[in-house]
Amino acid sequence: MTGLMKDLFLWIIYTILSTPTLILMLKPFILMKRLFNAVLLLIVISGCSSAGEQHSQFSFESADASESGFNADSLEAITGFLQAAVDSNKIPGAVAMIVKDGAVVYNQSVGMADIEQGEEMESDHIFRLASMTKPVTTVAALMLAERDSLNVNDPVSDYIPEFADVRVLESVDMSDTTWTSEPVSTPLTIHHLLTHTSGIAYGFIDEQLRAVYNKGNVPDGTVMDGRTIAETMASLGEMPLKHEPGSSWTYGLSTDVLGRVVEVASGMPLDRFFREEIFEPLGMDSTGFNIEQDQQGDIVTMYRNDAPKSLARSSQLSVESSDNSDKDRQLMPEIRYFSGGSGLIGTAEDYQILLQTILNGGSIGETRLFGEQTANWMMENQIGDLRLEQDGFSYGFRVTLPDGDMSNMKEPGRLQWGGLFQTHFWIDPARNSTVVLMTQVFPSRHQQELYYVFEQRVNRSYR
Repeated sequence: MTGLMKDLFLWIIYTILSTPTLILMLKPFILMKRLFNAVLLLIVISGCSSAGEQHSQFSFESADASESGFNADSLEAITGFLQAAVDSNKIPGAVAMIVKDGAVVYNQSVGMADIEQGEEMESDHIFRLASMTKPVTTVAALMLAERDSLNVNDPVSDYIPEFADVRVLESVDMSDTTWTSEPVSTPLTIHHLLTHTSGIAYGFIDEQLRAVYNKGNVPDGTVMDGRTIAETMASLGEMPLKHEPGSSWTYGLSTDVLGRVVEVASGMPLDRFFREEIFEPLGMDSTGFNIEQDQQGDIVTMYRNDAPKSLARSSQLSVESSDNSDKDRQLMPEIRYFSGGSGLIGTAEDYQILLQTILNGGSIGETRLFGEQTANWMMENQIGDLRLEQDGFSYGFRVTLPDGDMSNMKEPGRLQWGGLFQTHFWIDPARNSTVVLMTQVFPSRHQQELYYVFEQRVNRSYR
């Protein structure tokens, strides 16, 4: 038995032995389902060699922009725009990368990764991805659905029993944070987590639920105080929803809950599933919740806009800022709270590999990560007549609809998302391209301007 098999076998046994007796009595079929799926996954893994032996790691080739349908002068104007943002102290630096037809046609870095240390930005610098973690968790969940380890219509309580008695918030007494609630009429499912229609919110965007979550010690993102995602998601399951599942689109901790579902369904901690099932096969060597010690010096310094066109150094590393990211990055804390909604760090090129895999229908190079049906779930609107402003939402992404927001020369089918610390991407199936922009400013007074003009200039560069 290999080391990997032993680790997975021990995790299966731990999961079984740590399941409360009451759950064993009331829901034995859940335990049997988990055991069957975890053992099946063990068999699959044991029949394979390591990820490095099983897959040929992918690396991008470069292509001439003019021969790929771009106006070279327009691409140079993108660099000029980003450099102007640096020169005016809107951003410290940035990395931007465009891939078309599977090849890199634009890859530029401008400005500084660390102003005080005089460290120039390079294309292989590492960024805090924040909510750009969410698509990775979505991919993980859909890979498990493809393997029949879960079903998108399964109740969340099949995997996290504390969600068995979900209720909808009616009112909160802000003087003591007690609340009233009523039972849901629609079961909360994995589909609702994938589409942010669960009614699970973020505390920082809902005052009442912030008070409730704070009382239950539920954070909005990665923390470094010893807690685990299993403990926190169990607590969240006992708290009320903002609305009936499926009735509205609400941004929140749904993908953190989904990350815990991935752990239970796979029998693996989320960081390990990401690493062994996604990052290693794709060659995303600089992405993870934790990275190798010799890479930590490549993490970009965070800045904030306290005033327009003004940058100040920040020590923030995670969404909850419970860390110390001094320049001596050998002292960076190890993350054990694997937030499926906000916890990853990585490079622009690594993230482009993931985006290209999705655009290609689940494969890149010689590696197939998932099937075309799974890719279609991520490409197509999954929320019916609900809208995120004028757009739809797939499993994991904001989707530009034919009758939606077509500003900035957007094309129908465009998939987009970003991260709190000013990272941004979109997939453009109509142009067979993917685009990533990464900076590190939070809070930012120039984010919307940066994103809008950047996309405008990118789309104008197509001939």
